[in-house]
Amino acid sequence: MVWAMLLSLGLIMMLGLPIALALIIVSSIFILIHNPNMNLLISGAARIYEGLLSYPLLAIPFFIFVGLVMNEGGMSERLFRFAKNMVGHLQGGLGHVNVVASMIFAGMTGSAVAEAAGLGVVQIKAMKDEGYSAEFAGALTAASSTIGPVIPPSIPFVIYAWLTGTSVAKLFLAGVIPGVTMGLSLMLMVAIISKKRNYPRHPLPSRREVFGNLKDAAFAIICPVLIIGGILTGVFTPTEAGATASLYAFVIVAFVYRSLTLKGLIKALSDTVYLTSKIMFVIAAAGFFSWTTNYLHISDQLLGDLLYLSEKPYIVSSMIVIILLILGCFLDGTAIMMITIPMFLPVLNKVGIDLIHFGVVFTLSIMIGLLTPPFGLSLFTVSTITGLSVGQTAKSVVPFMMMLFIPLILAIFWPTFSLFIPNLLMGAD
Repeated sequence: MVWAMLLSLGLIMMLGLPIALALIIVSSIFILIHNPNMNLLISGAARIYEGLLSYPLLAIPFFIFVGLVMNEGGMSERLFRFAKNMVGHLQGGLGHVNVVASMIFAGMTGSAVAEAAGLGVVQIKAMKDEGYSAEFAGALTAASSTIGPVIPPSIPFVIYAWLTGTSVAKLFLAGVIPGVTMGLSLMLMVAIISKKRNYPRHPLPSRREVFGNLKDAAFAIICPVLIIGGILTGVFTPTEAGATASLYAFVIVAFVYRSLTLKGLIKALSDTVYLTSKIMFVIAAAGFFSWTTNYLHISDQLLGDLLYLSEKPYIVSSMIVIILLILGCFLDGTAIMMITIPMFLPVLNKVGIDLIHFGVVFTLSIMIGLLTPPFGLSLFTVSTITGLSVGQTAKSVVPFMMMLFIPLILAIFWPTFSLFIPNLLMGAD
C-alpha cells in the first residue's frame, strides 16, 4: 500500500496541484477506502492543525528572516568581496569565491533556495562579467546553494529534530564536517574545469584590502558563532537562537551598516511570511498524511519490505537514500521529509541507525534532490537568474552534483564523519 500511496501522490501532483493539497487528497482517499467513516476522516483532519503546534518550528521563520534581511541589507556583496580576497587568486577564482561565499552565507540562513536567490544574483553577474559561461556560473551557484541547509543553522535539521525527537544542537554540529566537505568537493571540480577552460584568476589582494573587507564582513561571520555558541552554552534554545540572530541581523544592517531601507525591510518581512507559510502548509498537510500512514500501518509494511532485503545498517541507509533521490526528482525537501521520516523511523530504530547520523545522510540526499529535474527548486531559481532553460542548467550541473555524492557516501558508510564533532563537544548518546 505504501507504493500505491506514493504513486497516487505523484499522479495527483502531475495534475498541477500543490504538494500540500495533494497530501490531503491522498490521505482522505486512502482513509475512506480503508474505512468509509466520516468521523474517522474528521478525526484525522484535526492532525492538520495539531501538526503545527510545536515550539521548535518557531525557529523556521527566524532563520529565514536572517538570510533575507542580510540580503536586503547588502550583506551578500560584502561576503562576496571577502571570499574574493580569500580564494580569488586561484585559477577560476570567481568559481572558488562562489563556493566559499556560499559556505559563509550558510551560517546565516538554513535555506538553499534563499541562498541561491540572494547570493546567486551577485555571483552569477560577477562571473558572467569576467567571461565565465552562464551555464557554468548557474550550475555552480545551484550546487553551492545546497551547502546552506547542511552547515548550521539549518531549517531541515530543525524539522528533522522535531519529527524524530533528536537534539537540534547535535544535528547542527553534525552538519559542520559534511558541509565543509561539500564545499571542498565543489572547489575540486571548479579547479578541474577552470584549468581545462583556462578561466582567469585575480591577483593577490593587498593586506589593507584584506583587512578592509574582513572588517566589512565581520559582523556577518559572527552570526553563526552567536547561534551555535549560544545553543551549546545553554544561553538559549534553537528557537531563541533564531530570534536572537534575527534581531542581531536587523540591528547590523539597519544601524551599523545603515544599508537597509524601509522598502527592503518590508520585502524581507513579506518574503519571510510567504516562505514560512509555504513550509508550514506542507508541514500541516503532512501531519494528516503521517497520521494516515500510522493508521494504515504503512510503516510496518515498509519495515518488512526493507528488512526482507537486508538488515545491515549501511545497506538499509543506501536503499533509503535511493528512494529519497528518486523522490527528489518530483518533490521538494520539506515534503519528502514530512512524508518519509514517520515511515522510515521504525526501520532506523530496528536496525540501530543513529538518528543524528541519519539526519545528515537524509539532508544531504534531499539537497542533491534540489538539483535533479524536473522539479529541482535550485535549478528553477538559478535558471530564472541566468535566463537559461532548466534543461540547460540541469545538464551543466551534473559534474557538480556528482561531487556532492562524495560527502553523501562518506556519511552513509562512515558515521564518524558526521558524529565526530557532536560526540566530542556534547558526548555520545
